[in-house]
Amino acid sequence: MVQPIVKPSNALVTFFDSGRTVLKEQDLGDPSTVNIYGRYSIFDPCVQGDVFGLQVQSHGLINWLGWRPNRFYRRRVDFITWFGPEGTSGQGATTGAGAPCADPTVGFEYGHAGYELLHSSWYHRIGDPLDPHTINQDRCETSPRYRLNGKVIADDIEWQMNGIMTAMQQSLRRGVIHDSHLSANEMNGLETIIKTGYVDDDGQPAPMLDSILVNWANDTLDGENNGFGNFFNYLDEVITEIEYRAQDLGPITETDMILLTSRFMATCLLDAYACYTTCGVTDSNDVTDQALRAEQRKARFALNGGPLYDGASAVGFINLKSGRRLPIIVEDSLDINKSLYGYSTDIYILSRRIGNLDVLYGEYLDLREYTNRVKKYAPSFSARADAAGRFVSKAKEDNWCITLMMGMSPELYLAAPWAQVRISNVACAKMRRPVSGDPFQPDYLPGGGLLYKAAALS
Repeated sequence: MVQPIVKPSNALVTFFDSGRTVLKEQDLGDPSTVNIYGRYSIFDPCVQGDVFGLQVQSHGLINWLGWRPNRFYRRRVDFITWFGPEGTSGQGATTGAGAPCADPTVGFEYGHAGYELLHSSWYHRIGDPLDPHTINQDRCETSPRYRLNGKVIADDIEWQMNGIMTAMQQSLRRGVIHDSHLSANEMNGLETIIKTGYVDDDGQPAPMLDSILVNWANDTLDGENNGFGNFFNYLDEVITEIEYRAQDLGPITETDMILLTSRFMATCLLDAYACYTTCGVTDSNDVTDQALRAEQRKARFALNGGPLYDGASAVGFINLKSGRRLPIIVEDSLDINKSLYGYSTDIYILSRRIGNLDVLYGEYLDLREYTNRVKKYAPSFSARADAAGRFVSKAKEDNWCITLMMGMSPELYLAAPWAQVRISNVACAKMRRPVSGDPFQPDYLPGGGLLYKAAALS
């Protein structure tokens, strides 16, 4: 049973504003230029799970997680780790049997553990300085650039905001996977929260909370060298275990459990699964393998669909022995490394909802609270939050020039670590090196970054 309990910490911050002080950073004023919500919105409030709206496209994992505001900087997430008759902790559970007219002498007991969810992250970006000449230039008359919906970005103020958000989205996608509170101002990503080593309130190990971590040791999906055996057989066992442990809380629907991996590995998985279900041979020269080619091809095509499928971020599914269709979502931010048997990456099994409980989602510090409380005491404070509280933005003035900036504080909430899996270092043979859309990986710029000079503002 998962019982998150909110316990906000106490903090008192007082701001003073005489009403006569003119700050260097001023509000831009005109809503038609920098307005991150409303008629000229940079964000689209109408799309469920949307983070960036029309300017920057949201991606599969970010959308699937879902994001919600949180107004607490610090709170505790608690777990009931086990529940049983009195005596269970000493491995002497009592039956409770007794005479009808006698008072009961035994009760029940349970275990308790938890962790502190701390919004210590802060991600922010700043744009290029803009002077009156640049601002006055109508961008669409010279070198037009476009929103995702095809509408022209008319001026460099909006173009700067677009650039800031694109880079922030790239940082967020990377952070959701790799970042850690061990590095200053970073969020805790999946690599950090999907772990073993949980302890209860007495500091004793609580293995019933631990995630499932497997090092595939850079072996391919056949698992012949690492001792695990066929990947799909192993996957079936893992998910059957999760479903069994979740049964008292409720079912995990097909759209609430995903397999997350790199794009090249998703292709390897689907190809291998098609053969897994049709080939039945071990020798590629076996005539029966050739006879089954058409059937294998047909099976592969049938995997292009299923729950969540969009052909871009959700690219297919694996049909488990239980009948569950496990959708595959791809994410460029997963690292890709050269290995003995080809290229290696990680595979995650993520569960976001069990029964009626949301157990994994993204959340952001509600920056509406931040701006509203500051402006209560400092009305000339120029920062603005978007209507959902996801971001805060401001324009920094330097005489006649301005520079735009934006910040946010995201984290991941996890209330069922035992329902999450990380299988690291899974290899697949590829004829070509996999490409990546993650700017934090070396192959993002082919040949090395020194070959590419950043464009100057013009």
